[in-house]
Amino acid sequence: MENIKNLINQKRKLQDKKRKLILEIKEINNQIKTKIQKRKKIAEIVKKNKEERNKLLEKIKDFIKKIKELPKEKPHSNPARIKKIIERLEWKIQTEVMPYEKEKEITKKIRELHQDFEIAEKLFRALKEKERLESEIKDYEKEKNLLHSTILAYSKEWKEIQNTIDKLKKEKEKISLKIDKLNGEIGNVEKEIDKIKKSISEEKLKRIEKEIKEKEMRENSIKNKIKEKLIEIKEKFKNRKKLTKEDLMILQASDEEIDL
Repeated sequence: MENIKNLINQKRKLQDKKRKLILEIKEINNQIKTKIQKRKKIAEIVKKNKEERNKLLEKIKDFIKKIKELPKEKPHSNPARIKKIIERLEWKIQTEVMPYEKEKEITKKIRELHQDFEIAEKLFRALKEKERLESEIKDYEKEKNLLHSTILAYSKEWKEIQNTIDKLKKEKEKISLKIDKLNGEIGNVEKEIDKIKKSISEEKLKRIEKEIKEKEMRENSIKNKIKEKLIEIKEKFKNRKKLTKEDLMILQASDEEIDL
């Protein structure tokens, strides 16, 4: 009779250990789920930033191509200055009386200046466009570098999360192995219990199970009372009240700790 009691107690203890390990696995699963959700959000941010960075790279390439297509020659004269000379010469022809040959010479000069003006204005516009494009490229480069730094930071965080997930999965595997081992031990104990059950009456077996259950209820009741007492002791300590000898004994007997 005592032997079956020990076996049933042993089975209950093994089942308690198993339940605790199952709770640990549930907690690990919750942690993994949270980490995976965070990893997914980071992956989405990285993807979006990479797309933005690639768009900027395309703009920079396009602007560099446009700069290469612009005339490399710089304007030799200021088009505004040439225009003023043209206007002065045209005014001179309109307002002054001069010999035909002189007028012909000035007219020819005006035509040449118009050609110079068109070339200078074209080169001047090209130079201004080049400066504008180069300024845009600098701004895009700054934005691109900022995005790149952000991508690197998030990628590092992503790897750290992945490492944590891998560690949690390994921890889960270890616990699963412990559960498998406990299942084997529980199975062996159950076989022993079944053997003994065959040799005793059903009435006797019910009485044994009742005794074990009553003992378990008493133990749980004591544990609950100790938990309640511990809460009271913590409140006392929090409010700087003096602890009794009984309080100290309960603290020593429990696994609870209070930071002094």
